[in-house]
Amino acid sequence: MILNVNDINVYYGSFHVLWNISLSVNECEIVAVLGPNGAGKTTLLNTIMGLVPNKDGLIKFKDKVINNLKTFERVSLGISLVPEGKRIFPELTVLENLIAGSYINRKERGKMLEIVFTLFPILNERKNQLASTLSGGEQQMLAIGRALMMNPRLLLLDEISAGLAPKICEKVFGTIKKLAEDRSILIVDQNVKNVLEIADRIYVLREGRIVLHNYAESITEEDIIEAFFGVTL
Repeated sequence: MILNVNDINVYYGSFHVLWNISLSVNECEIVAVLGPNGAGKTTLLNTIMGLVPNKDGLIKFKDKVINNLKTFERVSLGISLVPEGKRIFPELTVLENLIAGSYINRKERGKMLEIVFTLFPILNERKNQLASTLSGGEQQMLAIGRALMMNPRLLLLDEISAGLAPKICEKVFGTIKKLAEDRSILIVDQNVKNVLEIADRIYVLREGRIVLHNYAESITEEDIIEAFFGVTL
């Protein structure tokens, strides 16, 4: 097991956002967290990343408790986040964005550039262009590529399909499937169809609580919709 989140609670001030959340990710496994807007999905990723503190419970990465580690320390251990909304540097070139992503992993910069350009050949073609000139799909590829420059053991992906055309979504999700051949992935998304095609296990989060957990092959879209809204179809 590479990630073990055990019974964590998270607050924003006095507002209780995540309630007794437990989940796990195994080596080279894709685990998805689905749920409606406001369910707490992004907060969960930010808590694992150390951007938001958890009040209690444990977060373990490769059997090491990381609750009290700062974000850069978690990155150094091998956790990388692709945040919602891409958040690339628009006035830097594609190559400069990728190099910026390797600030803690400079020794492997050349190796990881080769891997990123193999996964996303269009980024190699556009490497000298400003990131702001890329299409939405290309910017998402750049955001994923920048996170990969750290050569993470665990990649956290937050709403990467948002705003992408269906064909681009399929391409991006296909790449994520390839990435799981040698790393673990925890993905938060609302694209149920594409997630079910690549994920090994599914958690559904509603109002800050996990209301469903099962292997993806055992879950239908109807099960997920019911869990989203708390109703039986």
